[in-house]
Amino acid sequence: MELRPGGHRDCLAGDRARASRPHRGSMITSGRPLKSASIVLLLVASSGLLYGHRLDYAPPHLEIDEVLIGLDAHSIASTGHDLRGEFLPLYSQTAAHSWYQPFVIYLTALVLKVVPLSEWTVRLPTVCIGIVNIALMYFVALHLFGSDLLAAIAAGLLALTPAHFIHSRFGMDYVYPLPFVLAWLGCLVLYDRQRRPRQLVIGASLLGVGFYSLIASIVMMPVYFGLTCFMLFRQKAPRRLYWLAAAGFFPMLVPFLVWLALHPAAYAATVEKYGLYDATQLNAVQGLRSVVGYESLGQRVSQYWNFFNPSFLFFTGSRLLMFSTTRVGVFLLPTGVFLSVGIYQVVKHRAASINLVVLLGFATAPLAALIVREENAISRALPLLPFGVLLATMGIQYLRSASIDLPRAIYKHAGIVALGTGTAYATWTLFTQSRMTRSTLLLVVVGMGAMLLWRLADRVRLGRLATVCLFALAVTQFASFLSDYFSDYRVRSSFWLGGNIRGALEEIIDREQRERAPGVYFSPLRATGGDLDGRNPYLDAYWRFYLIKHDRADLLARTAPFESGNVQTIPSGSLVLANVGDVTTEALVAKGELRRVETIPELDHPAFFVILQR
Repeated sequence: MELRPGGHRDCLAGDRARASRPHRGSMITSGRPLKSASIVLLLVASSGLLYGHRLDYAPPHLEIDEVLIGLDAHSIASTGHDLRGEFLPLYSQTAAHSWYQPFVIYLTALVLKVVPLSEWTVRLPTVCIGIVNIALMYFVALHLFGSDLLAAIAAGLLALTPAHFIHSRFGMDYVYPLPFVLAWLGCLVLYDRQRRPRQLVIGASLLGVGFYSLIASIVMMPVYFGLTCFMLFRQKAPRRLYWLAAAGFFPMLVPFLVWLALHPAAYAATVEKYGLYDATQLNAVQGLRSVVGYESLGQRVSQYWNFFNPSFLFFTGSRLLMFSTTRVGVFLLPTGVFLSVGIYQVVKHRAASINLVVLLGFATAPLAALIVREENAISRALPLLPFGVLLATMGIQYLRSASIDLPRAIYKHAGIVALGTGTAYATWTLFTQSRMTRSTLLLVVVGMGAMLLWRLADRVRLGRLATVCLFALAVTQFASFLSDYFSDYRVRSSFWLGGNIRGALEEIIDREQRERAPGVYFSPLRATGGDLDGRNPYLDAYWRFYLIKHDRADLLARTAPFESGNVQTIPSGSLVLANVGDVTTEALVAKGELRRVETIPELDHPAFFVILQR
């Protein structure tokens, strides 16, 4: 196979050449603003429909962090104070070892000033952040490539990235750093083209503000400031520009340092939460030494390597069902082809500093995730996504202008094999299972694409045709992912999201309203062997959330823990939340002290929650 380059050199030219000519992206945005605005509006509208679809349906249950963020934001929206009574805090404390970053709390509070608390309203702010990411990706790519088409492709690739879609539908803060990373990168691209110092200062300031977007940003924003300095070094910039960048970044960290001085226990509590080291036995220096020890470094090198495992990136994604369907990778499979070509082009044409920044951004994205010993924690390494998409778009730019010389017979034979295999597999599954699998469709699409390449090999530039076919395959794979996400994935992820707590609590609220129950009691959830369930500490937060949702805060005064030894003192008609298999409550049911009035169904396993009545 031979690749003959066409017009791809614009993207990969050296800094000196770029500085000596007008920036093509700037001319496009100044000459055709209406076209760019129309594309952005289309991207925002389509992404909004896609990302905002049935937010209360999938994910199937609220994760505890969503509940706590919703409660804290509701408290601030209602009173100006967080759950602990602090007035407009920088960081909101929800537990002895847990502080939430300000952006997710205050943006959610802003939404709750307009709409009432519910599952979809807690998730809506994150959806908005995801849409902002897509729009920003368009503008960054527009200035980087100087092409509306490539900019739209980059934005589309980000929108169709499974990890971005999944994380943008949780009411948590994992995607919140990405707007700051993209805006900073956009400023660097503009500075690389125009050499205006204010663009450098604005970009560094955005990193400083983004420092407060996610706990991982405490590590990553300084890394990106380092990449800013790297670009200046490559360009042999005067020392004054380093000072200007520092003046934009470091003052933004002062509120954090002041807050940390006022909350000295926060550091040790955070270390304990993430299990970095024993903060009760080791001071910060000793703890750092243990983290960077020989054995620890070996484990973290392994973790780092696994973030770039092709199986993780393009086939299965994270092992945590919360953040992955496990049926598709972090990126769609065709993105891997574009990404590989893009990385090769950046390495081959190393003179372009901004492209090296994109490559290094991709390579450094997992650094914060390495601090916690958890394999493939993509939720802590989401900057991987925008950098990966930009590298993939560089690959697309090259392939669109490249000629690929292969014997025509290869396309024909590959198409026949793929179509034949797909048809045979479809026939077999229809006869044996009365259904057609998603992989069948993929095989047929690949086969048709190969046959199309065979027919058009002498008429069109094959690099461009291959790009179109791969992008069509990406859309097909995303459609398959989307179908799974709104169907089987709900079932698979239900247990990992705590089960049907919502169904149990809303049944209590509804039944209390119908029957005027005098009280509501919560029995400790226990396994048959007597072990306490891990959901017990969080039931109070879930209960408060659903009471606020249904405007039944009055029920809180009539809620109490259930004590089996005092069952005689419970008023008749009171409701008790318990679970199947709890020998204590089942013994009381057998004696007639309590009776089962409702069993709460689950999506993926036998019922767990039951409603009992005195």
